[in-house]
Amino acid sequence: MDELRSAAASHANDSSGAKPRVVNAGRDRRSNPLTVTSDEHEGVIPDTGNGSLARVPAVSRAAAVLNAVAATYDGASLSDLARTVGAPKSSLLSVCLALTDERLLRRSDDGRYRLGIRIAELASAELLHPPRLTRIAIAVQTLTNPFFAAEVRAVRAECRELDVAVHVSDARQDLERQIQQLHDIVNLRVDALILDAVDSDGIANSVAGVQRSGTRVVAVNAGATGADATVTTDNTQAGELIARHLAAAMNGGGNVAIVGGTRITANADRISGFLSALRSHPKIRVVARLDGDNSTAGGAKLAQTILGTSGAIDAFFGINDPTSLGIAATLRARRAKAVVVSADGSAAAVESILGGGPIIATAAQDPDLLGRVALETAQRLHAGERPAQRTRLLPTVLISRQNADGYTPWG
Repeated sequence: MDELRSAAASHANDSSGAKPRVVNAGRDRRSNPLTVTSDEHEGVIPDTGNGSLARVPAVSRAAAVLNAVAATYDGASLSDLARTVGAPKSSLLSVCLALTDERLLRRSDDGRYRLGIRIAELASAELLHPPRLTRIAIAVQTLTNPFFAAEVRAVRAECRELDVAVHVSDARQDLERQIQQLHDIVNLRVDALILDAVDSDGIANSVAGVQRSGTRVVAVNAGATGADATVTTDNTQAGELIARHLAAAMNGGGNVAIVGGTRITANADRISGFLSALRSHPKIRVVARLDGDNSTAGGAKLAQTILGTSGAIDAFFGINDPTSLGIAATLRARRAKAVVVSADGSAAAVESILGGGPIIATAAQDPDLLGRVALETAQRLHAGERPAQRTRLLPTVLISRQNADGYTPWG
């Protein structure tokens, strides 16, 4: 014990600037954890024979000491460390002296060891140089929809600037296909997945599988159950804006039909906001509601069904612009007088608005911005940051005849 105290005191009081030698080369290396073999000294770490590399005892013991000190509230004495690490004091003293020299530990006047300032410096350096994305995947509902194509273009453009490789998957609006694609993405070992889900709940197990592989998942445009973060338009707000505009156009009364879409949060939120805003207009009745596949052909077909079975319809709410364009085509073919309100803000919808209808308004989304914010979010997650909000909502604006001339649409 006297020998240990003497060594520690000598270390604490040394003002010469020279580092004391801890290793006694004449002693058996098994008695000193900092002694290494000549191979280790040359940087060669021996193979264990089973394909893994042998652990360096000195490094392992130093890590154990640092972990033990970090777990304490007021530091640890040499005796504390001996009990926690399970090593003799003589060996631990050598480790503690070396770590103190490197400022990874500091020895207080009471003889207890605490973490040194170098630990904080290393952590700060890591924060200044976070890991960067090198390869990502983006999986979308269908590239036949101009919205998703614009989303992918935005992500690809940003990734070119950042020198990030991109793998793109097109589910063609098929949940089973997207499930298989996410299974394949696990094998690609990408840093992050940006997912525009075909079915917000139906994709949950696949999202969990991707996460188990160590890949972060960012849901974009529509939620995906279990995703690490979500970036989407404020679709509830979009539905409310659409309903208020329609109520004014209908003078507060008439029959409305809703053509919904697939099972994603974006569609559900738009309809929820739409119906909520209509409660202030009791003379407007929703007399029909059918759900489609978000496509132009689907919108046209469902509009035909509704017009043939639901009596007089004064207005349609189409869940997105492709659906609404299909509804508009049916209305023109049947020379029906109903108007259409929509969501997306595409060039085709704006053209109909400026051309006199039947589409009279669309709540605008920005697929370019959604893609870029999703990629930024993926980078933050990959760097170890925790988002302040798990769901980020981007605002929307209603495009109508009153402001369409000043709006630059996508697609």
